[in-house]
Amino acid sequence: MPLIPSSQMSWNEPIFFVARLREPWGWSWRGLMGLGVAIVMFIAIRFGGNAQQFELWQALGISLAAGAVLVILADVSNFQREVSIYKDSINYVGSAGTWSMGEFKMEHIRNVKLLRPEDWNRPFAAMLLNFGDEGFLLGVPKKVELDTIANVLHRLGLSVQLEGWEPSESDTRVQVKDEVVLPKDAAPAADARIWPVDAQDRKLTPPVTMGLMITMALGPLLLGLIGLIAAGIYLFMNWSDLSILNRSLIGGGAFAFLVASFLYLILAGQFLASRYAVHVGRKILAQRPGALFLSDDENLRPVEVFDRTAWTSVAAKSIDFGFLQVDPSRRLIQFEGNENRWHLPAAALTTCRIEEAHVGSEGNAEAEKRYYVVISTHRDGETWEAGMQPSRIHVGNDTKEERYDRAKRLFEEISSMITT
Repeated sequence: MPLIPSSQMSWNEPIFFVARLREPWGWSWRGLMGLGVAIVMFIAIRFGGNAQQFELWQALGISLAAGAVLVILADVSNFQREVSIYKDSINYVGSAGTWSMGEFKMEHIRNVKLLRPEDWNRPFAAMLLNFGDEGFLLGVPKKVELDTIANVLHRLGLSVQLEGWEPSESDTRVQVKDEVVLPKDAAPAADARIWPVDAQDRKLTPPVTMGLMITMALGPLLLGLIGLIAAGIYLFMNWSDLSILNRSLIGGGAFAFLVASFLYLILAGQFLASRYAVHVGRKILAQRPGALFLSDDENLRPVEVFDRTAWTSVAAKSIDFGFLQVDPSRRLIQFEGNENRWHLPAAALTTCRIEEAHVGSEGNAEAEKRYYVVISTHRDGETWEAGMQPSRIHVGNDTKEERYDRAKRLFEEISSMITT
């Protein structure tokens, strides 16, 4: 069991959701409570030991302000609650942290009713948890899809009500973007071969290369962190002896270097490390006696291969890295990797598409988007699948458009070979 369980889905309620649902009698009660506090404060000020310090209007102002502050503070904890769906519970946490949180175990929830804005004449949606004789309402902002919430809860075994919704067992974080329709009568699995790289063949990315890649990508950031810590210690020990200018230069310089090293990692470091891996991989490929193709072939693409279970992970780890060759003249796909080799005739493929994966929990509209070129075939009576990402070796901001374009180019190369 994980130490910190990950949520299936989470979102923030509309601001002041609870307050915006309050009935007139509720506001009247809050007003009376605030007025009561104001009266008590006024009596304490006017008839207390310091009565001479305040004029009548000052006492009234302070008393009314105290009552208003109390009314406002009563709603601070519900300013904007965070709602999370876990495998065994639905939780909410308010702005006051543990003082304004709740947990509802799945086994205690009889059913869930999801309300669209038009269902209850409100500008936002809601999720009503029913426990039999009682219920609890949680807000849902417009940017969160109710169908996604319904599917998540349905997969967790809850009874869900939502107008116009049909249950789906598929992960809504993964969607097909582009696809080639292939004939159902694919060639026998014997035509497609996937086998491990021979033991005597060197890894395309040996441990030394991996170490240098990590240093190349993360080294400056690590130095920046060490520098910031060292600067903090130095400033603490010599604060009184340093001028304001020197304090600013030391602290600001260390922080600026840390920011610059982080930007280097995002915009350059990771891609320079990838470029180095490709360079080393080509050299080692040339030395492999059993390689499927030559290392200097122009139509080789460096790719990383991912298992489907890792597509939506925040830190997705590839299961293989190597070079892919799409040969239109032979209508053949070949792959030479760290772990495996592929020999896939075009006629043996049963799937060729681009799938878009949203990182993290379902329903997050701002999630990072990744694109995988997916091919599949039959192997030993079962479906074999590979999700590939072309390696990026050029520095710059790796936007979702850039990632999609790289996947699109590889997809078009494969689909063109299949359909011709």
